[in-house]
Amino acid sequence: MVAMLWCDLTIADRLDRLSAFGRPMEFSEAWRGSDWEGAQPHVAILIYQDEIRWLGRALGGRRITSRDRIVNCFDIQEIDPIAINHLRGALPPRYWSVVERRGILPPATGNAVVRALVQLRPYVANDLRWLARDRDIRLPPGKRGEVLSQERDGTGLILSVAGYDRGVLRSWSEPPAEVPFLGGIPDERPALEDHLINHDVERFSNWLPASTESVAWRAFTDGQSRLFVMNANRTAVENTLGVDVVYFNERRSSFVLVQYKKMSREQLKADGSRTLGYRPDSKLKGELARMEKVDRLCSGTSGEFRLLRSACWMKLCEPSGIVKDPSALVRGMYFAREHFLDLMDTSKGPRGGIRLTYDNVQRHLNNTQFIELVRDGWIGTSGSGSDQVQNLIRQSIQTGHAVVFGVRSVNEDRSRGSGIYAPAN
Repeated sequence: MVAMLWCDLTIADRLDRLSAFGRPMEFSEAWRGSDWEGAQPHVAILIYQDEIRWLGRALGGRRITSRDRIVNCFDIQEIDPIAINHLRGALPPRYWSVVERRGILPPATGNAVVRALVQLRPYVANDLRWLARDRDIRLPPGKRGEVLSQERDGTGLILSVAGYDRGVLRSWSEPPAEVPFLGGIPDERPALEDHLINHDVERFSNWLPASTESVAWRAFTDGQSRLFVMNANRTAVENTLGVDVVYFNERRSSFVLVQYKKMSREQLKADGSRTLGYRPDSKLKGELARMEKVDRLCSGTSGEFRLLRSACWMKLCEPSGIVKDPSALVRGMYFAREHFLDLMDTSKGPRGGIRLTYDNVQRHLNNTQFIELVRDGWIGTSGSGSDQVQNLIRQSIQTGHAVVFGVRSVNEDRSRGSGIYAPAN
């Protein structure tokens, strides 16, 4: 179902402030109507000053009078404004009166409005499908779910640092067993720049060890650049040691590697509450040694100025078996390898063992900070070539890690348009 909600200045200011501070956009407001009962959220079209400014979800809450009920709006995202008159023009004549409606629309009318929105703003198609979902995505239990979660996050991270919209991930559904995360993104391949995409497929497939069987790729373009993303693993999921994310910016001759580690909840407080933290596992020492070799090999290169030339980073991720938004990044803490090593000496649990938590780690980078530093070229290697990245990817796979790697290239022929590319079935 679809609902049209007209917002006043107070709501508009609240949403603008939340957006400016990077906080989730949501609010609760009393709305008149008898059709807000039920436990299923509706797709919400939020209108301010005769323009559609936001899309979200709306769910009826408690009744406060015989005619009014609290409506909770959440999962809100801003779109390029659409004038109500433009919406009317994109609708069949029998639905023109809908633009004056407030509240929940009849099913056929709601579907017509959704089609009109996609016609006016094609990029919102995936977002509307996600907002109309009947339930959140529940990842499979155990190692399979953990690897899928980290592959999803790594793919979203690469899209963000390359300057691409993560909204495409909202079209994801769980692929068959042993198929990487990207295998769940629908195949929507327009006939744009096929010769460039085929070149990338042939080139980057050769970067993998010959025995790599679980591979999925997608390519993206904005007309001026293209981004090739691949998920690869040659180890059975239950034996996978972890996920490495490698991002290579060819124009800047720069790459970063992010190794994922999952935090866990432990009951350590007297009141019985559980806290999130990371304890080193038996594989960490060898993984840090491998990362140190990578950083050492890259330390002598020259090129653009960097605040930190280290290639290798750690991300400690919060655990979650439920995906409310496939395009959202997993909350966690990023550390340069050297910083992580220092914290291993100073971050202790209540019994003296090593345990990193939000409470005892005073400084870390969050998703937004890390993405901006990589995107703007302030961190990562400088003067690195593709041979180094190829060797790094091969090492990661050969040591039992799943790899998510992305390469951003500049198009030589500036074709217009944008699209997603995927292997033909």
